[in-house]
Amino acid sequence: GFFFTGDGVYRTSEGYYQLTGRLDDIINISGHRLGTAEVEDVVNHHMAVAESAVIGYPHEIKGEGKMLHFLLLKHLSWGYGTATLAAELQELISKKIAKYAAPDYVQVTH
Repeated sequence: GFFFTGDGVYRTSEGYYQLTGRLDDIINISGHRLGTAEVEDVVNHHMAVAESAVIGYPHEIKGEGKMLHFLLLKHLSWGYGTATLAAELQELISKKIAKYAAPDYVQVTH
């Protein structure tokens, strides 16, 4: 038998397991239901990003907004400009998922 925890996971080519987040962690943006793990997966493929987390916040018009929070950069990417990185990530998410999925705010931590 199996026990379902509700967490997403994938196995790397080296045989390690990486948790991708809660499968039921959903943000509702203007009626669009968006999984946070889906956005994090796209962001984590950027060359400067080591790890990320997407969270929702109350938004007066949309119901919920999204913020890319706790964005950790790879050591060699510390010189990457925050504004440049934010713009690249918003564009990447817009292309890979949808325009409404692009984060309203990007916070970089080292």
